[in-house]
Amino acid sequence: MSGKRSPAAYQNSLELSRLAKRRRRGRCVDCGATTRYGGKGAKPAVSERCHSCASALQAKWSQESIIGAIQRFAAENGRPPVAAEWAYKKTKPDYAPYLNTVRDVFGSWAAGIVAAGFPQPRIGAYQRNPRPNDRPHVVFDDS
Repeated sequence: MSGKRSPAAYQNSLELSRLAKRRRRGRCVDCGATTRYGGKGAKPAVSERCHSCASALQAKWSQESIIGAIQRFAAENGRPPVAAEWAYKKTKPDYAPYLNTVRDVFGSWAAGIVAAGFPQPRIGAYQRNPRPNDRPHVVFDDS
């Protein structure tokens, strides 16, 4: 066999492909527009929002709201936040934007901190809070 499909088999595969693409469409929960297939992976899903509504949802952080979050963190902790504290979901407060959001809005992390009314942060200026399992450094004397 030469590996070519008959015209009928080709038409059948096209129709199956079209049906699969129709099944992967959905409706945007915000505006009702058509959504597309949500990607690859173990459990691919239809996107919940259309592209324009998803973009608008991600743009919820304005300069004022970020400044408010930085000032709230400082009021609760007695110091402005360190960039590493807002880099990951596990380490950032629920009310705070991610580090990259601050960078996108202000151009840099330091610019966001300065805009909130704090001095320019220096690299390594803040010490991390001690963890419960930290042990003091012990020096052994060989004498």
